[in-house]
Amino acid sequence: MKKPGLLFMGWLLWPLLLLWPGFPPEVIAPSLRCSTTTVLTGPVEETASSPRCYGFTLSSGSDLLLVALEPTQGAFDLYLKQSPATVLDDLDKVTPSSTGRKVVYALLAPQAGTHTIAVAPAGKEGSYRLSAASRVSGSNQPGQRCAADTCQATYPLVATGNGIALGSNFGDQAIFPIEIGQAGPLEVEVTWSGSGRNLSLYLDGPDEAYDQIDGRSPLSLSYEVEAEELSQDALWRVRLVNANRTGGSVAGTLVITYPR
Repeated sequence: MKKPGLLFMGWLLWPLLLLWPGFPPEVIAPSLRCSTTTVLTGPVEETASSPRCYGFTLSSGSDLLLVALEPTQGAFDLYLKQSPATVLDDLDKVTPSSTGRKVVYALLAPQAGTHTIAVAPAGKEGSYRLSAASRVSGSNQPGQRCAADTCQATYPLVATGNGIALGSNFGDQAIFPIEIGQAGPLEVEVTWSGSGRNLSLYLDGPDEAYDQIDGRSPLSLSYEVEAEELSQDALWRVRLVNANRTGGSVAGTLVITYPR
């Protein structure tokens, strides 16, 4: 029979075994796992109660990837990874979207090769439309130029009805990711004309929304990025949201200036 004192000491020492070299670490469940991946060659309409994964291939000459998700019933999370993947985590999550709220994700200067796109129900079974394109229609093309310490990305914007558009793809919300490599000033400005008078401009930093402004053209935001806010896991995004619930059309330009 063991002495009570030794049994008590055993319970105290048990947590230390978890830290002992060679002890199996705790397994953290992934956010989303792709059991199968379907090649995405054009727009699809799906009804799903579980995550669906797609592979979309970009050529080396592609300068922009547009992914558009429009739920027709229910709510969905959209994931995007710039490589073939079987597991996607929260860092790959673009944004959730619900019925009638189309989201367009615009990735400037994407990597060539196969990208993984995943759509996961945020609740029960639902349906959605999904499309991916590697270029913008029309003569105006997005572009990026970099100097010693800063880069500037420019996007032409066109909107019809209740949506914000890049070329012929439009939605209630357009998302523009930013790769920030050092501390410094970040500035965003959007100018437009047309019958759609009101837009909302957001700047999202690591794990939170940093700033927001609503109103008529022009709209601008500025933020000083600090060194302690930088990490490989930090997600920075500009979001442009349509506030014209009665419709209207918009033509303009979004310019993002950020630390290189």
